[in-house]
Amino acid sequence: MNLKIFKRIFIILTFTLLFIAFNMMTVDAGYQRLNDLDFVIDVKEDGDMIITERWDVYIDDTNTLFKTFKIDDTYDNITDVSVSEIRNGKPYPFAQSNNWAYHVTRDYFHALVYDGEFEIAWGVDLEDSSATRTYEISYTVKNHVTLYNDAAQIYWQLIGAKFDVPINKIKGIINLPDGIEAEEDLLVWAHGPLNGSIMIDDLNHVSFTVEDLRREFLEIRLLMPTNIFIGNLKTNNTDIIDKAVTEETTWAEEANLARERYARNQKIFEAISFVAAILVSVFGISKFLKYKKVLNETEKKVAEQKMEYFREIPNENAGPAEASFLYYFSKGKIASHVSGVISATMLNLCLKKWIEFEVDANDKKKVIIRLKDTGKDLNKSEILVYDYLKKIATKYVKSEETKKVDEENRTLTIKDFRNYSIANEGSLEILLKNIPKEAEKENVSYGNFDLEQKRQCEEWDTSIGLNIFVGFFSFIFVSISPLMLVAMCIFIANIVLVNKIKGRINGLTQKGINEIEKWNGLYKYMKDFSLLKEREIPELVLWEKFLVYATAFGIADKVIKQLKVKFPELQNEEYMRSNFTYMHIACNTNFSSGLIYSINSSIGSAVNYSSGSGRRRWIF
Repeated sequence: MNLKIFKRIFIILTFTLLFIAFNMMTVDAGYQRLNDLDFVIDVKEDGDMIITERWDVYIDDTNTLFKTFKIDDTYDNITDVSVSEIRNGKPYPFAQSNNWAYHVTRDYFHALVYDGEFEIAWGVDLEDSSATRTYEISYTVKNHVTLYNDAAQIYWQLIGAKFDVPINKIKGIINLPDGIEAEEDLLVWAHGPLNGSIMIDDLNHVSFTVEDLRREFLEIRLLMPTNIFIGNLKTNNTDIIDKAVTEETTWAEEANLARERYARNQKIFEAISFVAAILVSVFGISKFLKYKKVLNETEKKVAEQKMEYFREIPNENAGPAEASFLYYFSKGKIASHVSGVISATMLNLCLKKWIEFEVDANDKKKVIIRLKDTGKDLNKSEILVYDYLKKIATKYVKSEETKKVDEENRTLTIKDFRNYSIANEGSLEILLKNIPKEAEKENVSYGNFDLEQKRQCEEWDTSIGLNIFVGFFSFIFVSISPLMLVAMCIFIANIVLVNKIKGRINGLTQKGINEIEKWNGLYKYMKDFSLLKEREIPELVLWEKFLVYATAFGIADKVIKQLKVKFPELQNEEYMRSNFTYMHIACNTNFSSGLIYSINSSIGSAVNYSSGSGRRRWIF
């Protein structure tokens, strides 16, 4: 399969899996999780239920918690609501508000009908933070018990299907009135997750437990003798026991079938996971052995001569782009530093007599760039920058400063650069992409870089991706087991090995590695030269060349500051103007840092503008 096609398929599959996993694991803003939810339900002789809920809840970026109840004919209303926070083991009662609010003030709650439901809501004041807290909610459900001809029924939904807070564990106890004489007179059921249970503790107490409830309802149903209740309860002149037993038997059979299916599917999944874990392990081990062999057979290239400082230009033919390609090779790549490369290339164009820098007579802070079209030979990256400047000077000539210019007097300012880049973001994008490409080609021609090694390096990139993909896929879709954990460790080891291989097969030749050592040495020398105890330092004319690379490497300001100490003649502007191309401007204005900043700002403005909506063009 073609490598590019494979990489595209790999990227699509990886992002698809990442999207699935993210949706499985992501936590939205305003997240809550109930660690424990405890119910105490006191059933009264008059048919009321006093329910107390204790919430041990983790809260993140949330202002208000709430719980809603369906309004139907199974009860009259909900009264006597109270909300408290348990602080230091003691309840702290909240004050009740009679007005509904989307955001409830902390230490307040409301309990009222809203949007067709009865809602209890209370303020937690954690919209910008998180905490685990304990709350106690108490309320009375009026007249819920219904008397049938043969039994009294409680049928109450504790958690609605719309309740979207995940609950790790629910437990509860139901306290019944005295008078039940035999366990056969008490029938109990619970509806909800398959892993829940409900049981009769004694003739006055029923308990239930449920674990890991996620967006499922939970309800209880109890049948008991009618004679334990007194007062004016709701009545239904039909029999309920046989009907309820038939319904619950049917539902129980369906639940048992579901449990059996789940257990069967779980066994199938575990078997598949076991086989998958073996296959993944075998795949990982085979790759590990292959990578180990390749690593042992691949010689690690290091510089033939280590040097802390280098006092010459390693390659006189290398422009700023070619030097930056090597210098930044292991520091984030040249593509991340193109702005500085463009600034440095403009200085080099000045040295090669293709452009001139002039200080505006009316504004000493403004530098004019004049194109000359004659000079020493340029490499491809320098041609790209020069042609871009030429486009600005010849095609974009209506800025406030330049007005109309003729072909023999082509000038531009940094402001022109910025405006043109914004108005022609396509041209700028081509420039930013092509400079690293041309720098790579030049280094190939110098013998510093090998395209076949680069292709091999890309294949190792694909190997890393493949290991991440298989490992990630297995982690998400294969059950965790000791064997699977071993496989994951193997894949991590594979990734480490491939990274080591990439460090040895990265496209650089031995000559390129040697030259990187020299460029690094030159960088250190330019940065530290004023601190070195040397009798002689390079002449100032060489420093004008050094400054080109100092600009590309991001240390121009530091170099200029040291030069002013070592070379007092830099203060003589007339001398400097007569003997140097741009040093008098660089050392007596904020030109160097200002140029880099302006180029960065211009490129940033153009990129930000081109990615904005509307595509409307603004010219400043």
